[in-house]
Amino acid sequence: GPGYSLDLGLSEYALKTSTPQFKQPGLGSWSADLNCYANVTMARDKSISMKITKPIPEGVRLKAEFLDENTVTLTDGSFTL
Repeated sequence: GPGYSLDLGLSEYALKTSTPQFKQPGLGSWSADLNCYANVTMARDKSISMKITKPIPEGVRLKAEFLDENTVTLTDGSFTL
């Protein structure tokens, strides 16, 4: 619910932008828009965080893919809630 934060063990270090790049497979068909429930941000070190902004109702499915062949991404597979 609101107030929870998730720090991902991801870093899109090669991006020149300060906005994380991710895809949302199934958006509009079987999954809802992650941006409706969370703020996804990138720190100066290019690490990615999500802060939940409103409750996610039961039955709502979300999916985001940060790893992409066109984006240079580092990950150690970790996360911190």
